[in-house]
Amino acid sequence: MSELDEARATFERAVSFLRGGNPGMTERIARAALRDYPGEVNFLALLGASLTRQGRPQDAEDYLRQVVDCDPDYAKGHEQLGDALLELGRPGEAIQSFRRALELDPAFDAAQLKLGQTLLSLGRETEAKEAMESFVRQKPHRRLLAEAAELHRGGK
Repeated sequence: MSELDEARATFERAVSFLRGGNPGMTERIARAALRDYPGEVNFLALLGASLTRQGRPQDAEDYLRQVVDCDPDYAKGHEQLGDALLELGRPGEAIQSFRRALELDPAFDAAQLKLGQTLLSLGRETEAKEAMESFVRQKPHRRLLAEAAELHRGGK
């Protein structure tokens, strides 16, 4: 197996733990990988995401800032930084991160949804509606989900 294949397999394994609800294992794998591949942005981003999910957003912010400083065009890094900033109670900065992610990748569903939700949480309803409409336009079946959520909020 080539070094690149080995790194890819390690990354995929770490991602599977994160998706499976084990961010602690993801953190351990990412830290070990960073010893072999110092400064590699994908492992730094994965480490940041795992720290955010473990309730350590301040630690996560440090790593995720390294990610966006090293690779300012990495949309996922900006979205993950937005997650950490939300956890730190800094929604205004999170909005900037989500918007940057969307500038880089206009079809980035997760960033679009988080932008809309964050704007709504701040009472910026007009902007939130625009963001959510963009999210729905990307995949029209989402309109049904949005309508169901609205009915649920109304107690129906």
